[in-house]
Amino acid sequence: EASGPAAIAIEAGTVLAAGHTILQDIDLDIRPGEHVAVVGPSGAGKSSLLSVLLGWHRLASGSLRVDGAELAGTELEALRRATAWVDPAVQLWNRPLLDNLDFCAEVPSYAAMGPAIQAAELGGVLRKLPEGLQTCLGEGGARLSGGEGQRVRLGRAFLQQGVRLALLDEPFRGLDRDRRRALLAEARRWWQGATLLCV
Repeated sequence: EASGPAAIAIEAGTVLAAGHTILQDIDLDIRPGEHVAVVGPSGAGKSSLLSVLLGWHRLASGSLRVDGAELAGTELEALRRATAWVDPAVQLWNRPLLDNLDFCAEVPSYAAMGPAIQAAELGGVLRKLPEGLQTCLGEGGARLSGGEGQRVRLGRAFLQQGVRLALLDEPFRGLDRDRRRALLAEARRWWQGATLLCV
């Protein structure tokens, strides 16, 4: 199984959804370990581009290669396991904060828990929860504000092991500009050995 940051190449990529073209003529060449911002107006297809890398959309035409190989089958499954994904749509469970944080970790690492909580700026959230890490978050993270939920999603992604690709889709929605800037810098430090795309 491949290790190290992923190399991504899309050539003349087109994506269709329900018979409509949502991405067209996409040419992309991202070197291993590059950190790339994906910017554009609402509806431009930024999230759709990430969904191609997650395997939810397939190219109707063109090619998608990761580390020089077509992304399909076992290669797609391996990349998914090595991808940290932060998005407001990522589910928070009505389980303790601890379970929500280590959900993606193959082997929970309690040594990594403290640094991940600090990096995701979850200290204040942890202090206000009556049972700390054992506090259930409510369905969909109902006990948390939108920004707090996003920081839990980020902390979960920080605790994922073997990350080769980090996909951040509006990862800091609901947070003020200074906090967004600080968390993006922290995410780039955390995943300095991975390829990163941030919408």
